[in-house]
Amino acid sequence: MQVFFKQNIVFFSSLVLLLAVFFAMTLYSCGLDSDLNTANEELTSARNGLTNQLSLQANYNDVAENLKVAQEDGNALAEARKTELTKLQTILSKDGILADADRKTSQDVNSDLQNFIRIYRGNLFKKGIIAKGEGAGSDAASGFLARAGNLESFGFSKYDGQWPSFEIEEAREIYKQKQIIKQLLDILVTVKGNYPKQPLELLSVKREPVGREDSKKKDRETLTVDESLGNALVKRADKIDTYVFRLELLGRTTTLRDFIADMEPPFIVSDLKVHRAEGGIKEIMPFEDNPQPFEFEPALPAMASRDPIISDVNSRFVLTIEYLMAIHATPEQFLKAHYAKKNREGKPQPPPEQVSTFLSEQVFDMKREEFDDLLELLYAQDSK
Repeated sequence: MQVFFKQNIVFFSSLVLLLAVFFAMTLYSCGLDSDLNTANEELTSARNGLTNQLSLQANYNDVAENLKVAQEDGNALAEARKTELTKLQTILSKDGILADADRKTSQDVNSDLQNFIRIYRGNLFKKGIIAKGEGAGSDAASGFLARAGNLESFGFSKYDGQWPSFEIEEAREIYKQKQIIKQLLDILVTVKGNYPKQPLELLSVKREPVGREDSKKKDRETLTVDESLGNALVKRADKIDTYVFRLELLGRTTTLRDFIADMEPPFIVSDLKVHRAEGGIKEIMPFEDNPQPFEFEPALPAMASRDPIISDVNSRFVLTIEYLMAIHATPEQFLKAHYAKKNREGKPQPPPEQVSTFLSEQVFDMKREEFDDLLELLYAQDSK
């Protein structure tokens, strides 16, 4: 046996060496597996981190486009705010259709009212809008119909051709109502021009009385503002002043929609009632587009005499419309109602500098220093 080992000692030495190398390599490979797993985990984590960063970066790839859209939105918002403030200023500063009311005398109002009634009777007739006494003809016939109440006077029939002894302030209020009704009729004429072939009839115009003399004689055109209208109206005693009017129209829904859409503040549609038309009105062309001196009804076939499935598509609309004249609100009430929004810190935000200037000068007629003191008092208290 010893001789055998001696003769093969080189072999056994090599075998032991190889086994030692094998076990060493095995231990080394186990360490490499552990390192490989750690490296794989780090690689996966790096890939996930890279994906997250790329995703975040993708959100900012269109920063320039988003900034452009934001600027456009900001400009549109600023323009809308400017328009809103301009309209508010128009209402509160009595510009526009009521601008010259305070310069009118009683005789000025009388003359202007007579011209208005005569001119707008003709305007409505020419545009194809039917009204009471349409096409009366001569002045004598018009005067007779007006006195009989059979000619449209747009809420002023009791002053058509006559004028009581008015106090100048009351006369000016009647002038303001005339201007408001004139604006409504202008809108109605414009809307009729959009649908020249659709029939439209002005059934009545009513207005609320404006003073002692105006309230003495009530007629069919007098609108009584009582509790029955109270819930529908914007008017509030000692808070919001409006003039209330009621227009009754016979026509199509499309005409009504456009008429309401074209009325902008300070007009307010407070109530609307829709009734089925009891009698149809003929579709007429505007007078200026249909100048024939004679009109003949065409001969219709026998089938035309039968009642159609839908006999009438016209409706009778009764609109209660208010015109905002004044708002009596204290600065404290106004600010608490419209500028009570809080910032991220939970503190109420006062109006911006430009708005504060407008409110102090145009709305509340206050010195800017007094208004600033009020802002400091209100918002300092609320922020505590």
